[in-house]
Amino acid sequence: MAKGDVLVCLSNDMEVDPRWLKELALTIAKIPRIGIVQCNSFSMWDRRTSDSAMNYLDKLGYAYGYIPAKEPTEVFFAEGMAFAFTRKVIEEIGMLDDYYFMEYDDMDFSWRARLAGYRVFFAPSARVYHARGGTVGATYFDRLPNITWYVRNHYVTLIKNYQLRNLLKVLPLSISIEAAKTVYFLLNGNAKTAIATIKGLLQALRDFKIILKKRKETQQVRKVPDTEVMKLMHPFNLRFLISFIASQSAGKRFISNIKPPVEAI
Repeated sequence: MAKGDVLVCLSNDMEVDPRWLKELALTIAKIPRIGIVQCNSFSMWDRRTSDSAMNYLDKLGYAYGYIPAKEPTEVFFAEGMAFAFTRKVIEEIGMLDDYYFMEYDDMDFSWRARLAGYRVFFAPSARVYHARGGTVGATYFDRLPNITWYVRNHYVTLIKNYQLRNLLKVLPLSISIEAAKTVYFLLNGNAKTAIATIKGLLQALRDFKIILKKRKETQQVRKVPDTEVMKLMHPFNLRFLISFIASQSAGKRFISNIKPPVEAI
């Protein structure tokens, strides 16, 4: 129903700085080929701890955050709780994919925009405050359906967006890692999380025909090869994945304080 040239998504567990919309609009106005902009999100509880800033995927599709830069910076994806995008983007690639319901829909949306030739940026001056988990009322590993959606949608995103030669490289590795994670959960007495992980894989297999149809639709909007898109994806880092699981298990965010190992486009 929105009529503007710039549209904004904002979760219901957010507070915003008075200048947040202006900063988003200024960022969009001054950067060529920009399609999506993420806000600089801090914890609602202390207003200093970074909640979501500069977000990247590694080449196997795992997501990690980095501490915010002081200037607008190109990122791989914008997290969906507070971001803006141009009307041109949705006219070309469509909206967020309803199939996902939760988890990875923002990553897929950003990836599809990149395939169509748009850029994704982080705007440090567009400050917002997030009560993470405020909507669902639990930490990540307490939300078993979210784990299932996260695993399933991870595979859906890889299958939809990679060119075939790269998909055939990354998919077996990703499946192997999820299998290893399942064993890890079982060995640490977390059978419910292991079962939720297996359910995610089984749901992806169940809906494989649907996913292939989505892949065909996504590849039809492609203007940019994987070689360009992957410049903003960092290599798989096992230490990062272990840190992510440990942080989520403790109900915390994993945000790296090193420089993202990616190339500028």
